[in-house]
Amino acid sequence: MDENLKSFLGGEQKIEKPLVIYKDDKIIDETLATDNAKVAIAEGTYTSLLNNITTRIFIDRNYLDTRAYYARDARAPRET
Repeated sequence: MDENLKSFLGGEQKIEKPLVIYKDDKIIDETLATDNAKVAIAEGTYTSLLNNITTRIFIDRNYLDTRAYYARDARAPRET
């Protein structure tokens, strides 16, 4: 992921990255066209260890903190 972010920040127009196909239990390569993208979001458990990050956001909440929000959101009508 760090190499992908380095490529993105370096202005690469296409980035090849792994894509997990959970239902088939396999990993394939996917090519993303970054074209005019100005932002890349990297999320996951170990993203705090990445070097090629310009801004870090840490959400200091856990399941119990967000439980009421998700319960309320599940009852709200969905916009289409």
